[in-house]
Amino acid sequence: MAKKVIKQTYETAEGCLRTNYYGPKQLSQALIPLFRLSSSARIVNVSFGLEAAKVSRYLQDAKEDLLESKGWSVLSAYVVSKAAFNAYTRVLAKKFPNFGINSVTPAFCKTYMCFNNGHYMAEQGAKGPVKLALTVGDGPSGLFFFQTEETTF
Repeated sequence: MAKKVIKQTYETAEGCLRTNYYGPKQLSQALIPLFRLSSSARIVNVSFGLEAAKVSRYLQDAKEDLLESKGWSVLSAYVVSKAAFNAYTRVLAKKFPNFGINSVTPAFCKTYMCFNNGHYMAEQGAKGPVKLALTVGDGPSGLFFFQTEETTF
């Protein structure tokens, strides 16, 4: 069904990366001065947990209208944007070791974005991000979580 609804083009790929990677990255950078004033700064990036893909290769294939012939999935722009942001989370965590900076996937939740076809209710998916945001004192940083459990990127 998603393939019929979503047509991947270079413009949609670029827009997805602007929304899911560049926008949150710029917001994080803009807020760093405020986070430095806090004794327990937390950045929780809500992400997606598929294997990382090569962002530049994806954009090049999108630009050349080769996404389908190169075997990219219909949601590749989303996956690539989240993979890039997961990598940025680790970079940011190394740069600011006194902050708690992590990525978390809420899993496949029943939301409008998934046409209400998820495995979990939105309330269940929110538990991980909320837990990480409310961690007091020294907590994890530079990690990836599946809901409330630490996992690999």
